[in-house]
Amino acid sequence: RRVNGTSLTVAELTAARWLEVEIHHVDLGLDYRAVDWPEDFVAFALPGQLDRLPQRAPGTTPLQLPDSELLAWLVGRGDAGLPELPAWP
Repeated sequence: RRVNGTSLTVAELTAARWLEVEIHHVDLGLDYRAVDWPEDFVAFALPGQLDRLPQRAPGTTPLQLPDSELLAWLVGRGDAGLPELPAWP
């Protein structure tokens, strides 16, 4: 179940765990960065994050970055110097 109590399918749960593993692997500081994310992960995760951008930061235009760096920015793992997005409500 999600935090809000709704159910997840097995496919949704698998996708959620994949997102967590890759994103938090960057957080560990073990010389694994967003540019190291597999291309298939970035291709899977980026469209969903771009779809959520208008509800998070209305009027914000995605930065022109390589896909892995754009995804990192959208999930709050971008390099210093990039504009910060508002926290999720």
